[in-house]
Amino acid sequence: MKPCTEVRHLLLEAEPHELEGEGASPVSIHVRSCPSCRLAARRVLEQTATLHAYLTPDPWPWMWRRCCAGPPHSRRRTGRRTNTRGPSRFP
Repeated sequence: MKPCTEVRHLLLEAEPHELEGEGASPVSIHVRSCPSCRLAARRVLEQTATLHAYLTPDPWPWMWRRCCAGPPHSRRRTGRRTNTRGPSRFP
């Protein structure tokens, strides 16, 4: 079994399943047997999930623009002005 100081350095490079204590790697064996390293591994997993959620782009702004802006033909400009007020008073 590896000492805690060595395992703590390896926690940042370990795979998620090793941090959960699964498998037969030295890190996972130590995480299963040591409560303080298990807590540190759990914190690494939580912080990794938080970072992943922060860095993952939010799909809703794109979906909102795509779904609620109307059909594509209504957003396209034709280059001609349409008279929606009726006949003009000026020639």
